Amino acid sequence: MYELEMAAAHAPRWTLDAAGLGPTADTNDDDGAQAWFERGVQWMYAFNHEEAITCFKASAEAAPLAPEPRILISYCHGVNYNNPSCEDAPTSFPSNAEAVRFAEEALALVNDTTSPKVAGLAKAMRTRCALPGPTNESGRMTLNEAFAREMHALQEVVPADADLKCLYAESIMVLKPWDLYDKAGRPREAQGAFPGTAKLQALLTASVQEFPGHVGLLHMFIHCMEMSANPADADGPAQDLVKAAAGSDLAHLLHMPAHIWIQTGQYAQVVEASRRACAANRKIVHARGVALFYSAYRYHDLHMQIYGACMMASRAHAMEAALELRTDAMSDATKAFMADKGMCSALEAFSPMVLHVFIRFGDWEAILREVPASDQSIYRVYNATLSYARGIAFAALGKTVEAENERADFRAAAALVPSEWTLFNNTAKDILAVADCMLDGEIEYRKGNYDQAFASLRQAVELDDGFVYDEPWPWMVPTRHALASLLLEQGHAAEARTVFVEDLSKNKGNIWSLSGLELCAERAPDICPPLDSIQRKTLERCRSEADTSVRAPCLCMLSEAKSSSMAATTKGCCSST
Repeated sequence: MYELEMAAAHAPRWTLDAAGLGPTADTNDDDGAQAWFERGVQWMYAFNHEEAITCFKASAEAAPLAPEPRILISYCHGVNYNNPSCEDAPTSFPSNAEAVRFAEEALALVNDTTSPKVAGLAKAMRTRCALPGPTNESGRMTLNEAFAREMHALQEVVPADADLKCLYAESIMVLKPWDLYDKAGRPREAQGAFPGTAKLQALLTASVQEFPGHVGLLHMFIHCMEMSANPADADGPAQDLVKAAAGSDLAHLLHMPAHIWIQTGQYAQVVEASRRACAANRKIVHARGVALFYSAYRYHDLHMQIYGACMMASRAHAMEAALELRTDAMSDATKAFMADKGMCSALEAFSPMVLHVFIRFGDWEAILREVPASDQSIYRVYNATLSYARGIAFAALGKTVEAENERADFRAAAALVPSEWTLFNNTAKDILAVADCMLDGEIEYRKGNYDQAFASLRQAVELDDGFVYDEPWPWMVPTRHALASLLLEQGHAAEARTVFVEDLSKNKGNIWSLSGLELCAERAPDICPPLDSIQRKTLERCRSEADTSVRAPCLCMLSEAKSSSMAATTKGCCSST
């Protein structure tokens, strides 16, 4: 914005080891209002709103008569696409009181010399927040709709402005957070202040062309397209964001292209983007510690790396991120933060990801060496997931009595998980409900009760399909992999093939289901056709990128599991301890 007018949004080059964070004890005295403001804009567009606020406050101190930094402090304390409800933390972040205070300060600084853009933003920002704050979803939506209308009007008054286009786009998206399309990928229709997803698409498509390299617009465009029927349409902007954010430590922007690539089956690129983001996040932790709302984004980046690595059968990269995530989530500093700030509900469900990695790669003995977390009041999802994983491991090893004992422990532990605890867009309880069905299916299968086993596994698939949209998907090992593998093992090749095809429609080009189709053709060539040329080429690429040899589409398929080398190859190895 302005002389202070968001001029830095096109080419971020701020790095943490080049004073890219907000003021510290080592800050140079000559860093002025403009420099801090531009850094704040970068962190704002990278959704590290806490760091952005630190920079904007430094800018406001250096420019006490400037409305702009105060406008954006208010903005950062408010809702965003990933935090549409914006639960209030009055004395910390996000704070409704702070949003109101800085919006009012900005308005008080507006005068006859203030540009229409800045004056309009100050006015719009004050409509976005209220004291007392909203107490329910309806009250919040009233404020969100008022802000969207203000931003629509303002970007028409000042039409050729990238930042206003970006803020307007996000104001629209907040009205339908993670619900811009139905499950078939059809755009949502207009409703109230929401102009319809098609108009949002048109706005962002035109804007990224008019303002190439604007990281905020590219960020919003990816979010706009990831749920669509054609996410590949955003591959170009995803590549543009890679270039625009290169050389920066704006971790969330480094990560964002993975949201498209995970939809298009480019899992190696998902892992690469995630590793860049995670490296940048480590610098943030070194400088700022873990007691930040932003920790949810750090965990999300690790989660994305784990998911992408599992889908491409890269055990080393999956374990790398999973062990880092568990270590961070179970550190004394994080434990204190979760207990003090009530962040268990947002963070704890990330902690057991390593257990899903063990299941993915059939590391049954590694699972059985794990012990429960000692602080059972905090690590409730972890301990429930451990009992689930142990049950799966015992079942795979043919120890059904022990598996049934673990199932009882799992259900007791799952009952202790609060209903409000989430893994981003889905509740932990809904995720554990899938685990319950999967465990039933695996146990009954080992007992020879195949009809009951398949009924439970089909129920797991149904629950899996019913999750609220999220990336990565909340269930780490696609439920269809186990169902199809065990169907095939019992001679139901045609049905197994159908299930593998269904999975490939959801998880494009994954090595597990492609290997399943190949196995169907080998076992039942009279009814299951061989891979077509595109599938064969994709599978060859997948095998060249994997660090494990995949034969069994699920390691619970014991007749083929021994032919799969689940230990990492010479490409790399990561200890499970």
